[in-house]
Amino acid sequence: GKVIPVMSVSTAPTKLPILLHLRGEYGGSVDLIYIDPPFDSSAEYRKKVFLKTGTQPIRITESPQYSDIWSGCGYLQFIYERLLAAKLLLKPGGNMVLHCDWHRSHHLRCLMDEVFGPENFRNEIVYCYSGGGIPRSEMPKKHDVLLWYSNGAGWTYNAQYRSYSEGTLKRGRTAVKGEHARLREQGTPVNDWWTDIKKITSPTDPEKLYYPTQKSEELLERIISMLSDPGGLVLDFFMGSGTAPAAAAKLGRRFLGIDQNPAAVQTAVNRLASAHLRSPLSASGAKHLKAGKCLSAAFRLPQHPRQPVHRRLHGG
Repeated sequence: GKVIPVMSVSTAPTKLPILLHLRGEYGGSVDLIYIDPPFDSSAEYRKKVFLKTGTQPIRITESPQYSDIWSGCGYLQFIYERLLAAKLLLKPGGNMVLHCDWHRSHHLRCLMDEVFGPENFRNEIVYCYSGGGIPRSEMPKKHDVLLWYSNGAGWTYNAQYRSYSEGTLKRGRTAVKGEHARLREQGTPVNDWWTDIKKITSPTDPEKLYYPTQKSEELLERIISMLSDPGGLVLDFFMGSGTAPAAAAKLGRRFLGIDQNPAAVQTAVNRLASAHLRSPLSASGAKHLKAGKCLSAAFRLPQHPRQPVHRRLHGG
């Protein structure tokens, strides 16, 4: 199938004008939107730069990537505006997954309810992992949250399966389900609590690109397989290192990837090229995107609520 180019928006002040510009060609046609936006973590993220010498790479410097420090309710307004624009790109029944964590998951679910309607909330998936430090004064925070909403009825859902545990394989299902129960050939259905997918932490992980907040392809492959069909169109407008486009291409989906960080775009381009995909950036596409500065003046947001988003959340 046709591979849609990965798009660089590094010349635009934000990704928002590009999202609104995409309405012309892709409005109402995207099957799945996945975003892993900033978490409002009050951190400055940097990419480690290594020099390969012999068998062990040596870190020589760090390159600033993006700031996740916000004031007031700027963060919530930033996300809210992009959710409004994203909904316009989803087809009827299309799916959207917002990846977040404990910092703002409670507020972001309110925003998703506001944009998509609480009746279109499908699930809150808990992605568990381990590793890292252990605080002394509180419990370790070792999970992310995937907020899944649909754009109305008729959403795509393909059940996913994982291997049975060793104990289940030994005893079978007969003791609980009756003598005629049998184990499924494909395994046991995956529920909304994911403990079987790795988080990229080890420096020896072959997938590691030393891009901050990089997610594993295994995670994106499950989301894309579950919530879209082969040939469908997947959009990630916080593309980062390009995990979603790489997973989408591997699974036979078309993709759109957007990021305003030039280093992120270059990382994604290199990643896709090394996977023997067609070069994701064409000369005509790059030329077109240089007009990004103009787009912010040419396009406007859908009508905002009368009150700012923070007042709607807090009842002010």
